[in-house]
Amino acid sequence: MKKSKFLITLFYFLLLVPTLPAAEPKNLNWAVNGDFKGTGGWLGNITLKPGHNGMPAAFLENLKPTWTEYSQRIDLPQPAPPALEISGWLKIENVVKGQQDWEVARISVVFYDAKGTRLGDWPAPIASIQGTRDWALYDNQYSIPKNTAWATLEISMGNCTGQAWFSDIRFMAYDYDLKPLVVGQPTHPNLKPPSPKKGDNWLLNPDFEMPGASGWSGGHI
Repeated sequence: MKKSKFLITLFYFLLLVPTLPAAEPKNLNWAVNGDFKGTGGWLGNITLKPGHNGMPAAFLENLKPTWTEYSQRIDLPQPAPPALEISGWLKIENVVKGQQDWEVARISVVFYDAKGTRLGDWPAPIASIQGTRDWALYDNQYSIPKNTAWATLEISMGNCTGQAWFSDIRFMAYDYDLKPLVVGQPTHPNLKPPSPKKGDNWLLNPDFEMPGASGWSGGHI
C-alpha cells in the first residue's frame, strides 16, 4: 500500500516538474547563413535554389563573362586561431573558363590584418572547377598568417559563363589545442595540441585528423 502511494505521489510530482528544454547545439560555423536558410549574412542579392541533400543553395549564373559573387567578412578572435577548415558543396553546369585559370566557379578565402591589408599570397581556393559536375564536397585547411584580424569568404563565378549552386558552406576555426571554437569564443594561446603518438605507423598524423599539424610539409593540413 505504501509503495502504491509512493508511486502515485511520484507520478504527480513528475507531472508538475517543468520539462527542461533541450540544450541547443553549439554553433561551430563562423560563416553567417552558411546553410542559406535565408538571404542574410552575405554581400549581394542571393538567389536561392534547391541544394544538396534537400538543403537550400545559393545560385549564380553568368550568360556572358562577368564577375559575380557572394561574400562575407568574418572577424576572428585575437590572437587569431592557428588553423581553419573551410568546406562546401558545389554543383556546376556548363561552366566555361575565362581567360585566366582562376576564372571559374570558386569557393575562396583571403586574410587581412586590422588595417585591411591583405596578408601573404592568395591562398589556395577551397574549390576551383569548370565544366559540368554533380554535387561534391570541397574542403581545404589553412594555417592563418600572423596578425590576421579577419577573413573574406567568397563564392563566385569569376569572368566565366555557366551556372553554379553552392550549399552548406562551413567555416571552422580551431583553438591552440586544435579543438573547434564555438562562434564568438576567444582563443587560448597557452593550450597545446595533443602530441602525435608513434605506433605501428611511424608517420605523424597519418589520418589527417589534426588541422594545422606539423607532421607534414608542402601544403595546408
